[in-house]
Amino acid sequence: MDEFVVDASNGDVTQLILRQGHLWAQRDAAIPAEQIARIAGDTVYLSLDKQQVEDLPHIRPPMWLA
Repeated sequence: MDEFVVDASNGDVTQLILRQGHLWAQRDAAIPAEQIARIAGDTVYLSLDKQQVEDLPHIRPPMWLA
């Protein structure tokens, strides 16, 4: 994961931001935190398969994420 979104009211992570592609064809997808299956060390495992991740809507991150 490249970034994450935190709920300012309680400090909970609400979304993970996954940046895909290369410099000229990047896209960001927001993965709901509920889709995290487990975390082991530096690896985040999702409840989504590769196609489901590909099908997530593209987002435009706030400028501070760019």
